[in-house]
Amino acid sequence: MGNFLNIFFITGEAMPKSEQHPIVRYRRRHSLSLLDFAALVNTTKTTISRIENGRRDPGIGLLRQIMAATRGEVSADAILNFRHDEKSESV
Repeated sequence: MGNFLNIFFITGEAMPKSEQHPIVRYRRRHSLSLLDFAALVNTTKTTISRIENGRRDPGIGLLRQIMAATRGEVSADAILNFRHDEKSESV
Protein backbone atom coordinates (compact mmCIF):
# COMPACT_ATOMS: atom_id res chain seq x y z
CA MET A 1 0.00 0.00 0.00
CA GLY A 2 2.96 2.33 0.61
CA ASN A 3 3.75 2.44 -3.11
CA PHE A 4 0.17 3.41 -3.86
CA LEU A 5 0.49 6.44 -1.60
CA ASN A 6 3.57 7.57 -3.51
CA ILE A 7 1.82 7.70 -6.89
CA PHE A 8 -0.01 10.88 -7.81
CA PHE A 9 -0.37 11.77 -11.46
CA ILE A 10 -1.26 14.94 -13.30
CA THR A 11 -0.98 14.75 -17.06
CA GLY A 12 1.03 11.55 -16.78
CA GLU A 13 3.75 12.91 -14.47
CA ALA A 14 4.28 12.44 -10.76
CA MET A 15 2.91 15.36 -8.75
CA PRO A 16 5.59 17.31 -6.85
CA LYS A 17 5.22 17.18 -3.06
CA SER A 18 4.53 20.90 -2.86
CA GLU A 19 1.46 20.45 -5.08
CA GLN A 20 0.00 17.61 -3.03
CA HIS A 21 -2.89 18.23 -0.69
CA PRO A 22 -1.74 18.95 2.90
CA ILE A 23 -3.52 15.82 4.15
CA VAL A 24 -1.72 13.67 1.56
CA ARG A 25 1.63 15.14 2.65
CA TYR A 26 0.80 14.47 6.31
CA ARG A 27 -0.31 10.91 5.60
CA ARG A 28 2.87 10.20 3.64
CA ARG A 29 5.13 11.67 6.37
CA HIS A 30 3.42 9.51 8.97
CA SER A 31 2.87 6.39 6.80
CA LEU A 32 -0.89 6.52 7.23
CA SER A 33 -3.39 5.01 4.82
CA LEU A 34 -6.66 6.77 3.99
CA LEU A 35 -8.38 4.40 6.40
CA ASP A 36 -5.86 5.10 9.19
CA PHE A 37 -6.18 8.86 8.79
CA ALA A 38 -9.97 8.69 8.56
CA ALA A 39 -10.09 6.75 11.83
CA LEU A 40 -7.77 9.30 13.41
CA VAL A 41 -10.19 12.14 12.60
CA ASN A 42 -13.36 10.07 13.10
CA THR A 43 -14.68 10.09 9.55
CA THR A 44 -14.71 7.78 6.52
CA LYS A 45 -11.91 7.11 4.06
CA THR A 46 -14.29 8.22 1.30
CA THR A 47 -14.64 11.64 2.94
CA ILE A 48 -10.87 12.05 3.25
CA SER A 49 -10.35 10.93 -0.35
CA ARG A 50 -12.92 13.44 -1.59
CA ILE A 51 -11.27 16.25 0.38
CA GLU A 52 -7.82 15.33 -0.95
CA ASN A 53 -9.14 15.22 -4.52
CA GLY A 54 -11.08 18.47 -4.32
CA ARG A 55 -14.51 16.91 -4.58
CA ARG A 56 -15.55 17.98 -1.08
CA ASP A 57 -14.80 20.83 1.28
CA PRO A 58 -14.53 19.87 4.94
CA GLY A 59 -16.89 21.54 7.37
CA ILE A 60 -15.65 23.48 10.37
CA GLY A 61 -16.11 20.47 12.66
CA LEU A 62 -13.97 18.21 10.48
CA LEU A 63 -11.36 20.94 10.07
CA ARG A 64 -11.10 21.14 13.86
CA GLN A 65 -10.79 17.35 14.12
CA ILE A 66 -8.02 17.33 11.50
CA MET A 67 -6.10 20.11 13.25
CA ALA A 68 -6.45 18.38 16.63
CA ALA A 69 -5.51 14.93 15.33
CA THR A 70 -2.45 16.26 13.48
CA ARG A 71 -1.48 18.53 16.39
CA GLY A 72 -1.54 21.50 14.06
CA GLU A 73 0.68 19.99 11.36
CA VAL A 74 -2.28 20.30 8.98
CA SER A 75 -4.00 23.63 9.49
CA ALA A 76 -7.39 24.80 8.29
CA ASP A 77 -5.58 27.52 6.32
CA ALA A 78 -3.42 24.96 4.51
CA ILE A 79 -6.47 22.90 3.55
CA LEU A 80 -8.63 25.85 2.52
CA ASN A 81 -5.85 27.69 0.69
CA PHE A 82 -4.97 24.55 -1.23
CA ARG A 83 -8.58 24.22 -2.35
CA HIS A 84 -8.77 27.89 -3.39
CA ASP A 85 -5.58 27.57 -5.43
CA GLU A 86 -6.98 24.56 -7.32
CA LYS A 87 -10.27 26.34 -8.03
CA SER A 88 -8.60 29.50 -9.31
CA GLU A 89 -6.32 27.53 -11.66
CA SER A 90 -9.23 25.69 -13.26
CA VAL A 91 -11.15 28.89 -14.09
